[in-house]
Amino acid sequence: MAGGVATPPMLIVFHDKYTTLDPLWHVRHLGWSPDARYAESFLQEALLLHWNGPFKPWSYPAVHLDLWERWFVPDPSRRFSLVRPKSES
Repeated sequence: MAGGVATPPMLIVFHDKYTTLDPLWHVRHLGWSPDARYAESFLQEALLLHWNGPFKPWSYPAVHLDLWERWFVPDPSRRFSLVRPKSES
């Protein structure tokens, strides 16, 4: 029930107090398979992109890296930087 992420007390509190969201509001599962890809036009219309799963865009392998890098904001303090593992060839 609820995809395994909601607890029973939360289900009771929010019973019949919800609204349906457009699927473009939160596009999930971008990180579940290195081979799965969404259409570029679909991703351009999305409001929130979520790389849940083991294939994160800052790691290798990953999908839709170009899209993630376009919106990546570096650490303003410059204390941290993005370091990717070397790609496996």
